Amino acid sequence: MAKVAIFVKNLTSGGAERQATYLANLLCGHNHEAYFVIFNGEKVHQKYVDYLLENRVPIISFKGAKKERLMQFQAFLKEKNIDLVFSYLTAANFYAIRAAKGLPTKVVTGIRNARLPFFKMVADCFITDFFADATVANCYCAKDYFCKRGFIRKKMEVIPNCIFPVKRERTRGSENLIELITVARFVPQKDFATAIKAFANAHRQIPALRYTIVGYGEEEEKIRNLIEKMDCKDAINMVINPSDIPERLANADIYLSTSLFEGTSNSIMEALEAQLPVIATNVGDNSQLVKDGRNGYIVPVKDIAQISQRIKTLATNKDLRESMGKCGYDHLIKNFSPEIFVKRYNKLIDKLTTEAL
Repeated sequence: MAKVAIFVKNLTSGGAERQATYLANLLCGHNHEAYFVIFNGEKVHQKYVDYLLENRVPIISFKGAKKERLMQFQAFLKEKNIDLVFSYLTAANFYAIRAAKGLPTKVVTGIRNARLPFFKMVADCFITDFFADATVANCYCAKDYFCKRGFIRKKMEVIPNCIFPVKRERTRGSENLIELITVARFVPQKDFATAIKAFANAHRQIPALRYTIVGYGEEEEKIRNLIEKMDCKDAINMVINPSDIPERLANADIYLSTSLFEGTSNSIMEALEAQLPVIATNVGDNSQLVKDGRNGYIVPVKDIAQISQRIKTLATNKDLRESMGKCGYDHLIKNFSPEIFVKRYNKLIDKLTTEAL
């Protein structure tokens, strides 16, 4: 049994934070003494706190100035004799290394995307190569990309994200409408311009098509302006950070992801859980989730014509949508289950704790 801290800077709504809570829950369930540690206790999302409490995961959070919180974190590591810290994202990686300095605690840092801004990449490379005991990436393409840019390959582990699948009843909306949906942050990475233009092309030929865009972020106004420009205001609905995303997915017919880069996409996993056929760009590990022609389609980045054609193919064939949706759910269960996820982390924990003996 290992004493493990799963460490995040903030517990706000995001894919990395969600995966961190999953890991804490699963490690507790595998006889480890696991703690969920939040560096900034004033920035938390209640749904994640509730999830941890429901699963009896101890939550430790710190308040005060950064220096005070760092000292509190180090004192916690000492008091509990923590064997391993799993940290998530660049800032948390830095704080974990600082807090563990001079202690026997090992630190496993985390990279949760296939690309990073230049200065974050340099910082994470420095932390990985000189201080971390290992680094976990959530996709294979990230390991290849970052190792070509200076990360030490033997320190890089790949553990894809997982999902706790719930087989919900499909509650599609009107039989007369076909609902396309995307759930993503409103940031340049997600390339909503391509998604909206591809939808607009398909909608001209299939007026029954509707598109729901779910998310939040810096490009909200830009997206609204493009919808107006493409004359799709009546066919596209923007929903800002709702609490009923599973229900919205259950009411949809097709999922669309036009990202310019990705890791292992939580949103695509949730779409597969909802038994939706998925159209996704050929980036990150999307091709690990979407098997072209079986549970959806993999398309080139920014290829508006091909994306539009795939939308039309699915929109006009209900049987194909349903068969692909079932195939996607089965693929998710087989390859991205919590059991596989925690088995990989346990293997890494065993390796690092054995090395410490």
